[in-house]
Amino acid sequence: MNGDTLAAIDFDDTAWGWHMYDLAASLNQCQELAGFGALYTACVDGYRKIRPIAAEDLAMLPVFLLMRGMAEIGWFADRPENATPAQMTALKGLVIAQCLDFRSGRLSVLRA
Repeated sequence: MNGDTLAAIDFDDTAWGWHMYDLAASLNQCQELAGFGALYTACVDGYRKIRPIAAEDLAMLPVFLLMRGMAEIGWFADRPENATPAQMTALKGLVIAQCLDFRSGRLSVLRA
């Protein structure tokens, strides 16, 4: 608690790392939602109300979304009871598409 503001912390992902990975962890599971563009914009705008994000840092967010997706596949591989086959298929499909985009130089936060 900070005054009359309450925040929850998920210590599962707590580590010293780059702040774009933190945003990627927040946004990763929402990428396939129809309103992801608006969610992404709101998340970045909210973050910027607290601290600035340099354009070159924000440009790296697609790479961190890809990394987070790969990490999530590894997490589920160790805990297969926590994801349905459909969820795993969708996640693998997204990560493979991102890998292909990365390889071709088209990796973007908002998928075409």
